[in-house]
Amino acid sequence: MAKKVPCSSCGKLVWLGSGSLSQPTCQPCRREARLRIQASRPIRVRLSLEERLKRKRERDRQRVRPEKSCVDCGELYSPPGGKSKRCDKCSKRGKNHTPKTRLRFPTKRIRFVYCPWCQRLFTSHDGQKWCSTKCRDKGGWEAKYQRDRSRYLTKAHSRHAKIKLAYVEDVDFIKVYKRDGWVCQLCGEPVSRTPKGSHDPMMASPDHIIPISLGGKHSYENLQCSHLKCNLAKGNRVEELASP
Repeated sequence: MAKKVPCSSCGKLVWLGSGSLSQPTCQPCRREARLRIQASRPIRVRLSLEERLKRKRERDRQRVRPEKSCVDCGELYSPPGGKSKRCDKCSKRGKNHTPKTRLRFPTKRIRFVYCPWCQRLFTSHDGQKWCSTKCRDKGGWEAKYQRDRSRYLTKAHSRHAKIKLAYVEDVDFIKVYKRDGWVCQLCGEPVSRTPKGSHDPMMASPDHIIPISLGGKHSYENLQCSHLKCNLAKGNRVEELASP
């Protein structure tokens, strides 16, 4: 139970709880005692960088390091860490010498190789195989064709056999394009006159009105001008000219 007792310093009555100290002290007396303790402590002055380095060198000179004999030349030396087995001269000449400056990143593996597609000599970094993205794309398709060559040849042979059975006359595709005015007969838009092999989706492509797989003939009457993308989207279906 709390009760009032006199202060041990000034004699003023203060409340003393069940967990208070044996010598009760009022708050003003505690503040004065704290200030006296802080005033009695020595004031620490922060030294400058030059002064701290000077004191550190002085401590290093006063510190005595045990001397060891070098395992290569036998001379006595004082190792900085106590674990080295060679003096400075032998460690710089030996294999265990560690340079002070090291590369932050590992060096790249550079060599001169020939591009598999264009056969041009170029500088390869970290196992680079192609000289450019263009050769990479072309060479990638060529590698894919070589892997799946049997499947492509089977598909091409079946296509040629169907055309051979549906053959009526020799067809010049340019004449078909000029007859239709270089306009796609599937969407009604003009086609691009890019050369064959450019893989442009808007380039001209001959389209069989009645697909050969459905009994159509390979002749001028059964051919029409179309976009490459429209021809591929049509497939083996029968479609008419789209309404404008």
